[in-house]
Amino acid sequence: MGAKIEVFKERNSISVDGNIRKYPLTGTTVDIGDIPDLFPILSVVGAFASGKTELYNASNVRGKESDRLSLVARGLRKMGVNVKEEKDKLTIYQCKELKGGEITHESDHRIAMAFTVAALYAKTPSQITNIEVVKDSYPNFLNDIKNLGGRVEELE
Repeated sequence: MGAKIEVFKERNSISVDGNIRKYPLTGTTVDIGDIPDLFPILSVVGAFASGKTELYNASNVRGKESDRLSLVARGLRKMGVNVKEEKDKLTIYQCKELKGGEITHESDHRIAMAFTVAALYAKTPSQITNIEVVKDSYPNFLNDIKNLGGRVEELE
């Protein structure tokens, strides 16, 4: 998609330059059949990529912790992204400016994490209730987002 990513095998790490103005992303087509857990975040990344991103062979994401295909489509539309939902495919078109809002994740930790990333780039604030659900798979998620420079405020 055009991101600047360096792999350091000896350190078992990667470096990602997050400057999408300097390294603009380009839409692509991805068979999501064998990587359903990446569907939510790849959908969000697709919103930043020029042209369109198609995630196909995705009917299996409808039976995960939630109907991820419909939930992601609905959430992206709420944020101003043009998407086309089909039975086993989601097509995401580039959005120049995401709108913030209330994020619904239906207790699906991967949806919550993906939309937290989307919210970081939204023009207006977003609210994600029950964010604790991310601890199911990534207990330090919010701290890591903050350590990377993300502006996150936890409300009581």
